[in-house]
Amino acid sequence: MTGYQLSNYTGVNGVYLNPSSIADNYWGTHINVATISLQAADQPRLPLATLPFAKANLKLHGQKLAIKEADVRGPGVMYQLPNNHSVAITTRYRSDLNLTGAYDLINWFQGNTLALADIQRSADLTSDAFGEIALSYALPVIDEEEHFLKIGGTYKYIRGLQTSQLSSSGRFNAPADQLNYAIDGLQTTYSDLITLNQLTLSDALFGKIPGNGHGFDLGFTYEFRPVASKREEQSAARYLFKIGVSLLDMGSIRYKNASSWAVPARSGTLNQLEVQPPRTPTQVRDAVARSLNIVPEGTIGDLSMKLPQTLSIQLDAQIRPNWFVGATWWKPSNPSALAQHRAELITIGPRYESPELEYSLMANYWRPMGKVSIGGHLRYRVLTVGSDNLFGFFTDNGLTSHLFAGVTLPLRARASAQ
Repeated sequence: MTGYQLSNYTGVNGVYLNPSSIADNYWGTHINVATISLQAADQPRLPLATLPFAKANLKLHGQKLAIKEADVRGPGVMYQLPNNHSVAITTRYRSDLNLTGAYDLINWFQGNTLALADIQRSADLTSDAFGEIALSYALPVIDEEEHFLKIGGTYKYIRGLQTSQLSSSGRFNAPADQLNYAIDGLQTTYSDLITLNQLTLSDALFGKIPGNGHGFDLGFTYEFRPVASKREEQSAARYLFKIGVSLLDMGSIRYKNASSWAVPARSGTLNQLEVQPPRTPTQVRDAVARSLNIVPEGTIGDLSMKLPQTLSIQLDAQIRPNWFVGATWWKPSNPSALAQHRAELITIGPRYESPELEYSLMANYWRPMGKVSIGGHLRYRVLTVGSDNLFGFFTDNGLTSHLFAGVTLPLRARASAQ
């Protein structure tokens, strides 16, 4: 989504990359009705209520895919105040499900009847879901001929809906509908499981929740404006180049009365009928606890989860009217964060933008995996669609398939641009 977020017409959605972007914005009032980003991977499909479209049957390039991450931004609104100050109120919902290890074992829990050979297996699961209601404010601090500097900040009230981590290894086999196991150990930590069964967007933003917290974003943007007269032109970009720095998602979520298990090596059996759908996550937990001969709730205590704190540096240059080349570096500053962990990412590419039409083509380098993807976006008036992995729709390139789309309503341009 970087090409879209770098745009000078992105309005309120710019706060998610750098909160200072809304100061001296082209739009006087800008509404994000909703912008949804989805990632899908070749992993087992778990019907969790916290993950939008988790039950969808997806198939691309001959593979069955499952939604693994969702980011729902909006509704939100930005309003420009006098002296190029701006304020924004935004909402957001993020959820993810990461599975690694023995997919055949996970599929057995989902009712798959294929026999499991007696071999050593390991399985790891992490899942997070949280919403936010945020207030952003940005203002210019230097406006002197060629030099323009603006700063901005965002406060987020975080609503923790669910967090789970599970890790287990051992020998497993299931010749039929009974699982035989001899585990080396099992570790799990989880918050209230009720939200995994049933959840609405209203619940995410306003309902009863098992956890809460606070988050902050800070950012600044320097713009070099070599010709002072350009400040009054009817253009969204008044700079030759700009540099932005932002620190995103500082903060944490505290879950009250979270549970944890630390199960040593042991053997046992488990009946598939007790854990396969339509059994709820709570019923699955209870069945596994009975088999392990432990208390389902485990050890009770508070659990603190850090947000995926990330440093972002943005560069953007206007090479001719309406044409730009932009680059962004995303560097996670808390690599151990489990909640929506971001990978280190470097993006660069050209972009065309105007009030009516906009498009970009970005090269994305995913540093931890050493892989490159091609992304891009297209906006026509109020509609936007794009992807960070365009080739992921046609072939398996070792990265998740990605799609984002949104609807925004620009109600008026700033006075000097009208």
